[in-house]
Order: sequence, then C-alpha cells, then structure tokens
Amino acid sequence: MLPTLARLTVVLLYMFALELSVSVPSPADIEAFRIDVLDLIDTFGNADDPPEAKPLIGSVLRLVFHDCAGPFNDGTTAASNDNAHRLCDGCIDLDKGDHGGLLELAVAPIEVLCLKYASVMNRADCWATTGTVALEYSVHLAREADVLPTLPYFFGRAQCLLSPNAITGDDAGTEFPLAHLGWDPLMTFF
Repeated sequence: MLPTLARLTVVLLYMFALELSVSVPSPADIEAFRIDVLDLIDTFGNADDPPEAKPLIGSVLRLVFHDCAGPFNDGTTAASNDNAHRLCDGCIDLDKGDHGGLLELAVAPIEVLCLKYASVMNRADCWATTGTVALEYSVHLAREADVLPTLPYFFGRAQCLLSPNAITGDDAGTEFPLAHLGWDPLMTFF
C-alpha cells in the first residue's frame, strides 16, 4: 500500500491529467456547439410548454444563474460550503427546493450536449456557453428589435468534483431569494 503522501500525489496527478484532457474549443467546435444548442432549444418541450414556446431558454438561464450565484462547495458535505465564494463550476444542489425543476428542465436536456463536447469543454463551460447561446437566441426571437453586444465565450472554468450535483444543504447563506420578493430582498442577496 502506498504511503498517504504518495496516494495523494497519484490522485492529484490523475486530476491534473483529467483537467489537461479538456482543451479549449476551436472556432469550429464553438459553431458546432452553437448549432446543437439552437437545435435543442427549437425541439425541446415539456409538460407545460411546447417546443414553439422555447422553454429551454428560460430554464438554461435560470440554471446558469443558480450555478454561478450558489455557494462554492469543493467537498461532499454541507460543512464544506463557502458562502463567501461563488463561481460558475457546473454544480448545484439538485435536491434543494430552490433549484426545483432544474434537473428535468435544464440539466437533463443539455447533458447530451455536455457529454458530446466533453473533449473540448467541461460541464461548467458547457452550462455557461449554453446560457450565452440561449441569451443570444432570446434576443433574436424578441418582437422588438434590440441590439445585444457581442458576448464573448470564455472557457477554462474549474468544474466541481461532484458535478452536476453539489451538496449545500440548508445552512444560512445557501438559500436563493424567491422571484416574487421584490427589489429590497433581491438587492440584499446581491
């Protein structure tokens, strides 16, 4: 049996090798991904909304917000929450009521794309890039002509170890504001 330091080194080298196995997408990869996201948005419907209503747009934007605004947790228990550290890491606590519906309405539908493009982007980048494409498409679909500035695509986010599911529990600071609370509670959250 390897000594503890040697085992830790092997684990770290393995994790580093996994990180290196994901490269930055080429412009062709990004364009193919964009087309696949647009096709998925155009064909995805759910029990409440047909594909023509484009329900995936709102669900993906909500997923990205919850991913980026939720607490960071690099462990496997709620005790390792870091409520002062928030980042887009491809992880949310799928069992938490605040994230209700995201598994079925966003995570599961786009998982096919995240797996298809896993060699060029991790799940954190997949979610964020899907959100960018969804936002661009929503402006394109708007009834009023509006100009959206060119949104850059960023890659290289660190993916949490438990992606897509994190364990945050219900400790203070991990809750999201309810959508109908109004201005003051929302500003307090941000």
